[in-house]
Amino acid sequence: MYQVEYQGQVIQCPYIRYGIFNGVPYEMGTKGVRNTQFAREIYASPRPPLNVTNINDKDLNIFIRDSPFNFTLKQALEKLEDPGTLAEVAQLHTWAMRIPVYSELARVMQEFSDAMHKFQKDFSNRTGRVVFQFEATKRHMEAAQIHSCVQLTLIELAREQKLQGQFY
Repeated sequence: MYQVEYQGQVIQCPYIRYGIFNGVPYEMGTKGVRNTQFAREIYASPRPPLNVTNINDKDLNIFIRDSPFNFTLKQALEKLEDPGTLAEVAQLHTWAMRIPVYSELARVMQEFSDAMHKFQKDFSNRTGRVVFQFEATKRHMEAAQIHSCVQLTLIELAREQKLQGQFY
């Protein structure tokens, strides 16, 4: 049984829970499921990290997966009577749940980026081919205009009988 001072009164709570709601760390005392006695926001100043030897950071994954261990750990953390530490643990739990979502988002964004790069590359290649075809067509048209101008000039000269030489 926990004794908590809340709004000037001492409340007996069989259960104390720490969590985060809308990004705000809070403490909630209950008599059981759906029987809240109080809830309040936690205000805590930062504390320096504990200097503990022989702990491997890889062991921290147990916070995410092992519920019985988490229960025991929560009891030990509550015994410290440090709301700041409890709030940090609650934040770590929410971050651990968010990481897979952000990883999936990053993967989808990478796929989108790859698709956009492929689209831009294909578009650039096709545009280059069209420009090449336009330039070739322009050269053919310019050559055709010169040829037709020369042909018109020759016909005019032939009509005026100013050509010297023979027609073949």
